Amino acid sequence: MAISDGAYLDKLYEFESEYWWSVGMRRVTRQLLARFTTQNQPLSLVEVGCGGGLFLNELSQDMADAQLHGFDLNPSAVTHASEFYPHLPSFSLVDMHQIPYPANSFDVVVGQDVFDQIGVDMVTALKEAHRVLRPNGIVLLRVSAYSWLASPHDKAFGTGQRYNTGHLKGLVREAGYTVQNVTHANAILLLPAIIVRLANRFGLMQVESQLKIDPFTNKIFLALLALESKWLRWLPLPFGLSLYIVGRKD
Repeated sequence: MAISDGAYLDKLYEFESEYWWSVGMRRVTRQLLARFTTQNQPLSLVEVGCGGGLFLNELSQDMADAQLHGFDLNPSAVTHASEFYPHLPSFSLVDMHQIPYPANSFDVVVGQDVFDQIGVDMVTALKEAHRVLRPNGIVLLRVSAYSWLASPHDKAFGTGQRYNTGHLKGLVREAGYTVQNVTHANAILLLPAIIVRLANRFGLMQVESQLKIDPFTNKIFLALLALESKWLRWLPLPFGLSLYIVGRKD
């Protein structure tokens, strides 16, 4: 059966509170965010491509005084986030290429697997994020790594391009940032992920089957990502299924 672009994005909302990858990678993002933000003053933060809003809900517990905003171009995402997290009132339907906020509005822009989506012009989106950031603000991005790993999984979840370190650093610098940190993530499980992606490519495994995992295995995978998140709080990883970059607006 043919997979339409982004066909499984909405399914993530059903699993993201427990599924090992969703939980673990949000934890990695929060660790990196804690490393590169000042904790002794309130922050204004916007998540571009906020999805169902769970990351911002978790972040509200880490940063009680932060002003948190969420944008997404998917109406289902904004509806879900608004219904499930009414204590976070700022969820908006917004195109990341045209953010309807004035310059110097935010201290932090976060984008998790959204700047690499189908239809996104990476440099235009990065420049728009740069515009709304305050001086010395940061952009924290997660994108998919390794172009040779492209498979039906990417099409199912709307991934338009995978990046290597050099390419991503060049685009971030082109948009006007100073690169502060680059690291891969999901390194421990890279090999099984490669096997699964290749199985997807050759029709040996359906994409949806990856969301159906027994609780014990889910718990083990989550524990491995938890260990990795602690490592990434201090040191980068040279390989992994995902690629993170932190850029600062001078």
